Amino acid sequence: MEIETPDHALRAIAALKGNPARFLAMIDNGRVRSAPYSVEHVTQQWADILFRKLPELQRDAGFQRWRHLAVPLRRLRGLMGGDLAVL
Repeated sequence: MEIETPDHALRAIAALKGNPARFLAMIDNGRVRSAPYSVEHVTQQWADILFRKLPELQRDAGFQRWRHLAVPLRRLRGLMGGDLAVL
């Protein structure tokens, strides 16, 4: 439900009071949609990045070359006012 004004909010509340099944369906939908933001899910994502993806990147030769170039390029970008398009 989109609410733009206090009057919209009052009408939405009245509509939900008149339709408890819709209210419960919205609660269930909120639970489903919030799952990717749970502490458990976010913790698992960080663990995957820290313990699987980063070690894989460290073994990748292309990434190692890029990593060593990244700092000089960032310094050059800073010297040129952030614009590397002139290179």
